[in-house]
Amino acid sequence: MKILKIVYNIKIIGLCLLWLCSLTSRAQDSALTESVDSAPVVIYGEVKSKVPVDSLEITFWDHYIDKQNRMPKPWKEFVHTESGNLFNGGFGSKTFSFTSEPVNDVSYLSIGLGQYFFMDRFQVDPGDSVRILIDLHRGMMLFDGPSAEKFRCQYELELAKSNHTYKNPPLMNTGDREKFLNSKDYRERYKKAVSESSSIKKHLQFIDSSESALAYIVNVLDENDKCHAGWRVINSFRGILSDDFIARMVVELEGYLHLQKISAFKRYYNHTDKFDSIYHERLATLHRLEMEETVQLSSISYMDYLFEHSIMRSIVEETPITTIYEEFPQETKELLIGKYLSNYYRTFDNITEVFTKSLSEVKTPWVHEELQKLFNSQQEGKLFLDVSLSSLENNETRLSAYKDKVVMLDFWFTGCQACILFYQDHLSKVEEHFKDNDDVLIVSISADKSFEQWQKSVASGKYTSQDVINLNTGGFKHELLLYYNIHAYPTQMLLDRAGNVAKVGNFPSTAEGLIELIQEELQNDPKSKSR
Repeated sequence: MKILKIVYNIKIIGLCLLWLCSLTSRAQDSALTESVDSAPVVIYGEVKSKVPVDSLEITFWDHYIDKQNRMPKPWKEFVHTESGNLFNGGFGSKTFSFTSEPVNDVSYLSIGLGQYFFMDRFQVDPGDSVRILIDLHRGMMLFDGPSAEKFRCQYELELAKSNHTYKNPPLMNTGDREKFLNSKDYRERYKKAVSESSSIKKHLQFIDSSESALAYIVNVLDENDKCHAGWRVINSFRGILSDDFIARMVVELEGYLHLQKISAFKRYYNHTDKFDSIYHERLATLHRLEMEETVQLSSISYMDYLFEHSIMRSIVEETPITTIYEEFPQETKELLIGKYLSNYYRTFDNITEVFTKSLSEVKTPWVHEELQKLFNSQQEGKLFLDVSLSSLENNETRLSAYKDKVVMLDFWFTGCQACILFYQDHLSKVEEHFKDNDDVLIVSISADKSFEQWQKSVASGKYTSQDVINLNTGGFKHELLLYYNIHAYPTQMLLDRAGNVAKVGNFPSTAEGLIELIQEELQNDPKSKSR
């Protein structure tokens, strides 16, 4: 019996040693990939799917300011897959590989298929390498290789975030709940959903008044962030991943949780005592993390939170955003300036003055370079980009053909409700006012990918008129839209009679204001402006 017990104890000790060695090895692997000064990120992947996957889209940022405005422009590659085989372990799968350019700091990686992402902006370090299985049969992803634990940690963290969101009931923002329910058969369906509601079946919640908005905001603010499942994920990787990487994940989750609160408040805010009271009591005091600036800068969610919190603070406290930014460390301040300019430059009256001042303050080379490129593309007085667009007859058309006229550009796409309202409430009146003026031209530019859909939308009269110049880019990735950073719709630009950009943002909010703006431009001498 003693011998058996000794053997048993030896086995237990052996297993413990193996487990400890495994943990040490995994931690060392992670530490190794984070200690490299400059190296590429290497991905090898397999895709299991009943429907053949011929290619994947890989997006890679070595720096990051803002996703919506694509700053900086990421590096993208459509990676073609190959059939796996018995000898490389990929039998029955499609395989792919990707190697980035060498990077020397935290970078960001997305892998997607069409409009779907399997991973979105995962943090990667110089020298990271991983094998990924995208199993569409079972709806899961698996990771192997030296950097596998980093990817697994972020994958599980995203699942925890998604599961937290999934718990919330669906919301409907409407100014008139009764009007909405009276349309079609919505009232009966809503009653049925409410009657069947349970702990596992949700029903629609309406936000149709300041009171319901305040109740929703308070509910979001009352959530206990420390109970979020993401913390269990992060804690499960302590001792496996480096302290630096764990710190980055802590900042990422904190940023995400704070961002949910500030976003809920910003979405429904109106300048009343009740809203301002909630801000001062609950949101003004949201803490900033006491961590190294480099760790904070690596987190997309945390920087988004600081940006949105600063915007909200500027609105509620009526404090200039530049004054708020002075409270931050230099690199954080510069990144926030970049985010602010990329999101709001079209609202500036004095775009040249704002950019010139900001560029003199920003010292981080890559941030300065991105802002300079944005300024160059939006600079008033510069010749408008001469590119080819499609007419309704599917002929190539260039806007340079319309020089000697003041040109009002309106960018839109099918399905954009704001685009419909802008045309019907404002642009149609501008069109009517200048219909007999040969010196004014309205050019309606659609970003619709489907040529047929675009033709139908033009014919509908909801977005534009057939009496103006109608052109199409063939999609949102046309060089014209990318060059002028047009990602929000509708967007307007004004060109002078020399073909130069006269105005890129802060357009009047009324038809009368737009008419006055165009009349002022008509009075300008085209020869006084540089071509």
